Amino acid sequence: MDRDAITALIEHHEGRRHTAYVDTTGHLTVGVGFNLDSALAAASVALAGLDYNAVRNGEYLTDVEIDRLLDDTVSAAIFASKGLVKNFYILPDRVQAVIVDLCFNLGSPKFSQFVKFRAALEAKDYNQAAAELENSRWCGQVKSRCADNVEILRSQI
Repeated sequence: MDRDAITALIEHHEGRRHTAYVDTTGHLTVGVGFNLDSALAAASVALAGLDYNAVRNGEYLTDVEIDRLLDDTVSAAIFASKGLVKNFYILPDRVQAVIVDLCFNLGSPKFSQFVKFRAALEAKDYNQAAAELENSRWCGQVKSRCADNVEILRSQI
């Protein structure tokens, strides 16, 4: 697993913001896609040594602080990905990056609903996995992120 490549893909898709903003789904977010409205956000922010209310109210975060939040969130997405895709460990690094990117973006409950996508991955049918992404409602919502991930999957054929 190439954790640096996973993190780079996620940051490419999410961008990096030093102050809180409202994302496309209406959630208050900061850093690299860190959802401040999530159930565990306050605890994660506190573990990073930050004041949750100050962050929500627009406190400027340094790159080091953003990286701390990102590292924790990527770790959670990797953990969830390993549990949701049975053969995660033996898939190519770039395919693992796509899986973690989706889990990061969707959250594990929604990612778990991508049953046909996960089955295609477990069969190592990357073309079918790409087709499943293209045919999802998610793809229409995140356009370029989906196109990037589809391209990565198809490059494995």
